[in-house]
Amino acid sequence: MNFKETWRRVQEVTGFDRQTQLAEFLGIGPASVTNAKRADSFPSSWALKIGEKWGVNTDWILTGKGQKYSKEGVRESHEAFNDQDLSGFIFVPQYDVKAAAGNGIDIQSEYVVDYLAFKKAWVKKKLNVSPGKLVLINVSGDSMEPTLKDDDLILIDTGIREFKKNALYVLNLGGELQVKRIEYVPGGDLIIKSDNPAYTPFTARGEQKDLLIIVGQVVWFGRQI
Repeated sequence: MNFKETWRRVQEVTGFDRQTQLAEFLGIGPASVTNAKRADSFPSSWALKIGEKWGVNTDWILTGKGQKYSKEGVRESHEAFNDQDLSGFIFVPQYDVKAAAGNGIDIQSEYVVDYLAFKKAWVKKKLNVSPGKLVLINVSGDSMEPTLKDDDLILIDTGIREFKKNALYVLNLGGELQVKRIEYVPGGDLIIKSDNPAYTPFTARGEQKDLLIIVGQVVWFGRQI
């Protein structure tokens, strides 16, 4: 999904001559388009929205292959999506960042590489979180096995920036992202632990707790079978 070539095809069907017009149409900030351009990747969710609006096959937008237009438009490949359906979805950004389930990994970048669609009703009813605070990143490492495995996709509620309850959190420890389980113990201490018993837990006390930067709480994960 080369950005330059995909953008050329988008211009062809939309008439856009500026990338700020694309951002306005998608309802996102111009920086997201700039980041996608830098990463040389055009998110498929953007192509889906464009295809729905202009009746163009999404595959053609992304690859330049196949039929440009079809009698049924993009419903030929994406029957579940139409203008009414899209209004019931939120598109959560996936960042080119990995959170280590191990000894930590440097933050790799802050580029948005794609967007995943989630039903608004499901997010509100099942997750009970604010849709605008959700982000997606991948896991790296094995310290959270068997709960989380290497390369699992995790959904993070970044609206939670402090300890709320015993749960999984993404932490920024010295500039490194880690996925850990935080548990409260009597006396006010917090135990930072892994689900994999091969990794030793540690306890945050007093000022250590103030230095603990919580990026967000893990509220969902997905993986390839």
